[in-house]
Amino acid sequence: MKKDNSITKFINISTRIAKRFWVHLISLSFRKKIMIISLLVISSSYYSAPVGVGIMSVGLVLDYRKSPERQIPFRKIARNSIIFYPGVLFLLSALIGPIYFGHYMNALLALVVLGPVLFCAFAIEVLWKKEDALHFARYASILVIPIAIYAFLFPWSGGSLFSHTGILRLASTFSNPNYFSYILEIILIFSIALYYHIWKKSSRGWLVISFILSLLCLFFTGSRSGMLAFLIGITVFYLCMSEKVVLVTAFGALTLILALTAIFPEQSVMLFRDVIPRPQTFLSEIGNRFMLWDVALKQIIKNPIMGTGFDSYHYLIPKNAPAVLKSAMHCHNIFINLWLETGIVGICSFIWIFVRATINAVKELKDSPVRPFLAAGIGMVVITVIHGIMDAPLVSAQTLALYTIFLACLIVMSRKSSNF
Repeated sequence: MKKDNSITKFINISTRIAKRFWVHLISLSFRKKIMIISLLVISSSYYSAPVGVGIMSVGLVLDYRKSPERQIPFRKIARNSIIFYPGVLFLLSALIGPIYFGHYMNALLALVVLGPVLFCAFAIEVLWKKEDALHFARYASILVIPIAIYAFLFPWSGGSLFSHTGILRLASTFSNPNYFSYILEIILIFSIALYYHIWKKSSRGWLVISFILSLLCLFFTGSRSGMLAFLIGITVFYLCMSEKVVLVTAFGALTLILALTAIFPEQSVMLFRDVIPRPQTFLSEIGNRFMLWDVALKQIIKNPIMGTGFDSYHYLIPKNAPAVLKSAMHCHNIFINLWLETGIVGICSFIWIFVRATINAVKELKDSPVRPFLAAGIGMVVITVIHGIMDAPLVSAQTLALYTIFLACLIVMSRKSSNF
């Protein structure tokens, strides 16, 4: 009877939350509704992510048609856009290479995944205002709460937070702990940035809950590269914000930890063994990374111009390769992987977009009223580079979509005027 009552209470609470969410959603503007619906669909699964991006793109087009006074000549759009020309080159390189090598399904995959993402990012760059970028970041930070709860209810490694067998690892709806870790890093840094922008107590409360849950989930993803990337990214954020007290406190704590490590080396090793995820496999996995990179680099040396296509790494693995290679879907390095899949033009286009976005953000950083958001965007780029050295989190449609949208938001925030 007690079990039945608990289930009934859970269902009633869930129903009440769903009703409140629906009432709130109905009261929002069209653009905000599209943001929330798109975020929900993108974060649901790898397969639904392109649909979510498509919903946002259609919503942006419909909203644009309702506002004819904002029509801009296409030449001006193309000339001023950071995304348009590199995005077109990136998409073409992701299509031409696999067609050249006869990987037609990989070309279709690139068209289905990459096409809507780039179009959506370009539309955001042109049509969104700074307020829209802030709203998107806020909704993404709050909507990570149910995703985090789901992660603990259905862990990637089995069990739960309170009763688990072996090592607990979380992936939520992102299918892989490293992909989930990467999104959590972005959400964490933008949650901190939004705390500077939002003054409403209830919104700040949700941001605190989001931050705590995301930080817990990040630890339980077991992603060592993710944790390192977050620590470096958050340091860059506070450097951009010139938060001297925070930086001095952090470096003081680090100095104290290093001093205690030197005084008590044995105890420190035992403590770090408990804190750092899977320490026993650390050295072996570094060796595995070199093997994975070697397979990709050999193909790149053969043909550095043409890419082999999205999700084509497994075609290149030798038949007599070790098991760790045969089970790999990518080479665990974002830059090598993109060069392999999209060729030299593709990787250069990708780097050009985020470097230009970062430079613009740095230029506007000092006197901008949205400095925290710009600092978080710069931190996000740093996180992507650091995490991407030892992994390739952007191979997933979900992570690629969310990263590209946040990058487009950074471009919007870097503009001197509110409009394009």
